[in-house]
Amino acid sequence: MCAWTCCSRASATARTCCSASRTPDAAPPGVPLSPHITRQRRRQRRLLGWMTAVFILAAVAIVIAAPRAALPTIESAKALTLTLISRLVLPPAESALPAAPAAAGPELQPAAPAALPTAVPVRTRWEFGELLPYVVQSGDTLPALAARFNQTTDAILKANPALAVFQSTLPPGRAINIPASYAPLLGSAFHMLPDSAVVYAEAPGNLAEQLQNFDGWVAHRHEPAYSARDGSWDEARPSWDLINEVALQYSVNPRVLLALLEYRSGLLRNADPPAGAARNPLRLPPDTRTGMANQLEWAAAQLNDGYYAWRAGTQVELRLLDGSVQRIDPWQNAGTVALLQLFSQLEQPAEFEQSIGPQGFAATYQQLFGDAFAGALLLQPANLRQPAFTLPFKPGVIWSLTGGPHPAWGSSLPWAAMDFAPPALAGTCGQSNEPVTAMAPGVIVRNGYATALLDTDGDNNEHTGWVIFYFHLRSDSIAAVGTRLAAGDALGVASCEGGRSTGTHVHVARKYNGEWLAADSAVAFDLGGWRAVSDGTAYKGRLSFALPAREVRACQCVSDQNRVSW
Repeated sequence: MCAWTCCSRASATARTCCSASRTPDAAPPGVPLSPHITRQRRRQRRLLGWMTAVFILAAVAIVIAAPRAALPTIESAKALTLTLISRLVLPPAESALPAAPAAAGPELQPAAPAALPTAVPVRTRWEFGELLPYVVQSGDTLPALAARFNQTTDAILKANPALAVFQSTLPPGRAINIPASYAPLLGSAFHMLPDSAVVYAEAPGNLAEQLQNFDGWVAHRHEPAYSARDGSWDEARPSWDLINEVALQYSVNPRVLLALLEYRSGLLRNADPPAGAARNPLRLPPDTRTGMANQLEWAAAQLNDGYYAWRAGTQVELRLLDGSVQRIDPWQNAGTVALLQLFSQLEQPAEFEQSIGPQGFAATYQQLFGDAFAGALLLQPANLRQPAFTLPFKPGVIWSLTGGPHPAWGSSLPWAAMDFAPPALAGTCGQSNEPVTAMAPGVIVRNGYATALLDTDGDNNEHTGWVIFYFHLRSDSIAAVGTRLAAGDALGVASCEGGRSTGTHVHVARKYNGEWLAADSAVAFDLGGWRAVSDGTAYKGRLSFALPAREVRACQCVSDQNRVSW
């Protein structure tokens, strides 16, 4: 800006230009301000005073609300504001999985404590019919979004005609508008963890070594438990083995289970835990499951129930332990809803609100493993399609459909599995010599008691790409790890092994990037043209073939209604 003295000696044209660049109340030294300018300056000073007072009150409120947090600098406050806004309106950014990820993933190492957010975003009310901004998250479908926002798929399509081309999953990162239906009181908008931190979407490291890094109670704990590897009872299984088994069975990330043990009882970093930790490490209500393995199984089932119900749009509310109902914020992600479901069944409302906030479970996780959002993975791309799979037996042989869509593991969601019995053995535990076959080309990446997993993308990693899970195989018949198979090659024989079984059969389910996929979903379980259809009851339902139109209905029997072949 020109100095006044320069302007006073300049030509008329220069003075005009220079005067235009000065502030309105500028004046040469020694020249009094006009009354108009004086009043304007007083107004400016009063405004500055009010702004200063508001800033001081806000700073005091921050200190009172978070007495243990360091006072923010201007730059840190800006960064925090941007973080909260992004987590309020937008889902966390997720990076795409590599085309051919390495077999060994990052190990679970303790991370340096990181700065944590100190406020929970709050939604503002909206008017009926208002277009609400939404950014598509991995795995979103039109029916699920309609359920979460209490809208119809037609209304969403009318507001976003370009979405009509997406027949299964929507494109992550796409900004869309969703017409508001009503303005309910919503639950927390805080995103606790990304989806890829909750499902088992990363290759495992050496869990035993990782626990030793924390050197707490869990690292040295042994307890008796049933082994899914060989069906035996082990009197002294190490904790890392128990945690790893639960993680693999439910396809739940072991970091979540470790952080849960730490958050509830301090068992990861504390070598001298509170009394009763061995019997009740998660501090479950009395007269429920006891022991670490049993309680982690319960927790994994709760996580899966929340995660996959949100995925499907079949759960939009939480019922808390006091009987109250809380509608889930429709902008939430599946990983966070999994944790909301878990803590809603674990804690009374006041403790629940603390656990799901920035200073609760998410803070413990971040202290242990760092910012999960920084390395989040995109699990489901737009228009996800299953590759070609066949039925799990030889062509020309008639098997029976004995189980329609039902849980992939245990009794929790999703209903990802289908059951097939070899000829004449439905409902009985007889011996079969009919082979169970590879449903697609692939390699056996894991086997165990009654179990085989077929990796179809060739990276030897069961946590990425398409993987087929087989259960209830006769253990002495299962193909060895590393065996490469063509579609139709034998990989085992059906049996009654593997826990509860009402008869000789094979149980098959799919995973994609660590996520179980419901059999009857936007990404249909297609077995050589036979598509799985649920009737709303586990194990019921049918297989439907389009052309020529045929269907077979699930039944624990041998009859014409459930006979299927290819």
